[in-house]
Parts: sequence; structure tokens; C-alpha cells
Amino acid sequence: MQLLCGFVFQEEITMVSLYKRRGLISALTVALMVTSMNINVLASATVHYENH
Repeated sequence: MQLLCGFVFQEEITMVSLYKRRGLISALTVALMVTSMNINVLASATVHYENH
């Protein structure tokens, strides 16, 4: 019984670490997208400002 509990606990830890890793990757992806969008907006704003 103790072995089974340990196995289930180990599985839960693995799932949690996978979930955390996936969450971290998606958070990094979103941060990267937002950063690139901000850079694009800044670049177009700068070009627009220089044209006037």
C-alpha cells in the first residue's frame, strides 16, 4: 500500500513539474510576443514621427 502511495505521489510530482514547465514556456512565449509587438509599435511610431 505504501509503495502504491509513493508511486501515485511520484506521478503527481511529475505531472506538476511538466505543468509548471509548460506554463513557464507559454509565459515566455507570451512575453516574447508582447515584446516584439511593442518593438513593432515603437518602430512604426518612430517612423511615423520622423515622416512628419
